[in-house]
Amino acid sequence: MNFSRLKLTVMLLLPVLSLLGHSQAQSSGPAKPHVLVLGTFHLANHNKDMFNVQADDMLAPKRQAEIAAFVESLRGFQPTKIAVEVAVGQVELNQKYQQYLAGKYTLTADEVDQIGFRLAKELGHTQLYPINVMADFPFEAV
Repeated sequence: MNFSRLKLTVMLLLPVLSLLGHSQAQSSGPAKPHVLVLGTFHLANHNKDMFNVQADDMLAPKRQAEIAAFVESLRGFQPTKIAVEVAVGQVELNQKYQQYLAGKYTLTADEVDQIGFRLAKELGHTQLYPINVMADFPFEAV
């Protein structure tokens, strides 16, 4: 499937995009945190989801340029922490990230690598935060 840059950006943003507290609160209390929640389809498409998106090669030069531009736009939010969909307690996440920072890890097509690692590196972060919890959650089809 061949998507335009705009369509890829929309696909990356549509599932869940919430920007809270965009304007600075004018109160005498502590500043409210700004939170950006970003949901994407699985760029590497592991075919393990209820609904799988068939997309072209995320490692192709065209997609890499689009992902780089997307990460650059996210950079403007200036997150102080980046949480990713990786199992809580998984130490390999930050081991891979440290290898990436040292130039010893090649990014895979996975969204954690493509978006999380790139954004964290651009912002000078030393680690990412795994937040995925695997559990049985009730699901009702609509």
